Amino acid sequence: MMLFDNFTLVDLTHPLSATIPTWDNSRGFQLNIGADKDEMVINTSAGTHIDAPSHFFDNKCTIDILPLKQLLAPVCVIDVSTKAHGDYALSLQDIHAYETAFEKIPKNCMVVGYTGWSRFWTDSKAYRNCDEDGNMHYPVFSMEAIACLLERGIAGIAIDSFSPKLIRVSQTSFPIHERLLNVEKYIIENLANGHLLSPKGAYIIALSLKVQKGGEAPARVIGLIPKEDSFIKPSQ
Repeated sequence: MMLFDNFTLVDLTHPLSATIPTWDNSRGFQLNIGADKDEMVINTSAGTHIDAPSHFFDNKCTIDILPLKQLLAPVCVIDVSTKAHGDYALSLQDIHAYETAFEKIPKNCMVVGYTGWSRFWTDSKAYRNCDEDGNMHYPVFSMEAIACLLERGIAGIAIDSFSPKLIRVSQTSFPIHERLLNVEKYIIENLANGHLLSPKGAYIIALSLKVQKGGEAPARVIGLIPKEDSFIKPSQ
């Protein structure tokens, strides 16, 4: 029997191409096909990617030495897709609603904020959703939610938008990134296919390019759902 025969595997990664959305609207990826070799030009934050603690802190863990046991983790999926919009922040109330329906978020798990924003991935303008001042609008996590998740002892968070925090023009501080990365958690951004994950009981494998001393890098992220409970219903 193969190791993963008892699991349904789902790909949580957006494919890389020259037209993918990027936070600064630059070209995040380019593939140059040559006669005897191909060359990739890629932004470290392009597509589905991982932010390591060193992305904001020089003395913290870099992308190449993130512990493997932290990158393979059980998943809790908080689904806010029916109400999320460009100015929505996943809230403390959303966490409490999840825990009422399922269970208390366990230690060392990956918490996925599934907002449904990934449906705009193939439309860069809609995914970036800029106002007249150039500020983007997309679903994020609230600081109160992050504080609660850190109390739960999570391994990291993932979201299917650009970032767990809105990026503003001339912004100089990123409090959610700083709060998470300073305590050696990691962040997955631009997650794909979050709707395929069950709310609990699944696992995630998040493996980035092993960039020496890198602060972030594109990743291939895979979900594993046990076949015997491919979708776990809320408590009655």
